Amino acid sequence: MSGFRRARLQRDGHDYVTKACANGCDPNAGCLECAPNQSLCTTDGNFQTCDGTGSATTKVCPLVCDATAGCLDCQPNAVTCTADGSAVETCSGSGSVASTDACTLGCGSDGGAHLRDPLDSFA
Repeated sequence: MSGFRRARLQRDGHDYVTKACANGCDPNAGCLECAPNQSLCTTDGNFQTCDGTGSATTKVCPLVCDATAGCLDCQPNAVTCTADGSAVETCSGSGSVASTDACTLGCGSDGGAHLRDPLDSFA
């Protein structure tokens, strides 16, 4: 790798054109796709890792991206209902599910178990 600019000879064999390379450049491959040996969350919330040659691999994060840990299972330190509303899910500080407690009568938007009004079943 050599610097952050790539020079290439014009088609007619005269003069050079330089191109800025944000992540560095390789004399044979041109501009690098990403900064070598780095990882980050992309603007669309996915996890990107870059190998030593500047080639990127992107993993789609369905919930949360952390630049160090990658895709997380849940929002750290949050208590939420599962998607189907059948349980309360507690997330650890590291973004993994710490516990899941079933809610026989459903789960409320605040993450707590909710009881339905018993009179509703007689309506």
